[in-house]
Amino acid sequence: MSEELESSEKLGELNPETEFSEKLLAVYSNSELLKMKANQEERGEEFSALFTDIDNTFHRKDRQQESEALFAKAKEGEYPVVAVTGNHFQGVMKRIESGELPKFPVIIGAVGTEIWVLQENGEYAQDLNYQEMLIKEKHFDRPALAQNAAKMIKDFKTEFPQAELDYQGTIESPHRLAEIAYLQNPDDTSIDVQPFKISFHFFAESEAELEKISKAANERFPEQQLVISEEINFNNQLPPEATRKKYCLDILPITKAGAVEYVSKLTGVKKGMVAGDSGNDVDMLLKTEKLQAVLVGGAKTEALKAGNEAIEPKQANTSFRWIRDDQGRRKAVYFEKGGRLGPESIEHAARILKKAEGIKKAREEEEKVSKT
Repeated sequence: MSEELESSEKLGELNPETEFSEKLLAVYSNSELLKMKANQEERGEEFSALFTDIDNTFHRKDRQQESEALFAKAKEGEYPVVAVTGNHFQGVMKRIESGELPKFPVIIGAVGTEIWVLQENGEYAQDLNYQEMLIKEKHFDRPALAQNAAKMIKDFKTEFPQAELDYQGTIESPHRLAEIAYLQNPDDTSIDVQPFKISFHFFAESEAELEKISKAANERFPEQQLVISEEINFNNQLPPEATRKKYCLDILPITKAGAVEYVSKLTGVKKGMVAGDSGNDVDMLLKTEKLQAVLVGGAKTEALKAGNEAIEPKQANTSFRWIRDDQGRRKAVYFEKGGRLGPESIEHAARILKKAEGIKKAREEEEKVSKT
């Protein structure tokens, strides 16, 4: 065991149950995240964090001040706000550099397939250990999956011609052209494709049609995760009576939930919240056991439907309601019932949870006194 590893474990900077590599330690040992953890623990608190989707959840153009206030309040209390987004790191960085977004202590990008950690020097370092895990443990063989993806596009022209399944983007978009070039020469490292994500778009006329297309796609990739969500920018421009909507489909080795669990276990997050609004947030909202979930105001139908289907029966129709995931694990989910949107919902849910925690502690103290 290296001196650096021994030192890290003695300080309790990372979860001592996790097996570390030198590469992993280099990314996390000097991070803002673990600095915040140390400050929380000095106050006698269990390490708590917020994991949040960015667009329409943490950040909305019509709620810019609320986003900034939420981040400032969290930073003042040494509570890390971890971005968990479908966007790629480079795209998020452009928005940070423009001043639109703050410097998150951690950016989980590309629908959970990349992790970038903010260092104390203000620069981001990528967790390459995580990338290796996706290849070795999640069996993401991109060349083989790319061939299968091309076959799916061809097959769907016959099976679901109305779906118009294709690589994400327009006919001449860089993403689509890169995927086609990659099929011809997967060893060419100059081709700009996402190493752990293959993305498509398609159309569906109804819920039934959407389910049929989803099932057919899942059958072609049994070992991978498929995430389907509405193409919001397109669908928001449709007239209210429109039924044919556009969807995004991502083939992934892991979902946002898996990435959140990875960071939580590695760094020793004991409690906190996850927040989201759309289909690619569903796993993160429902399958992160330690973290209370927030379905923000303005959440999409696909996310609300999944949340409502998981609710335990015979509960009052309150903002926080109990759900069970597919493994039978129980957790609380906040459903926005007021007019709050995005960051307002997160702040309101956090205030309710803090109040509830205070009441719980007071009761525990009363019980201790009564027993003595």
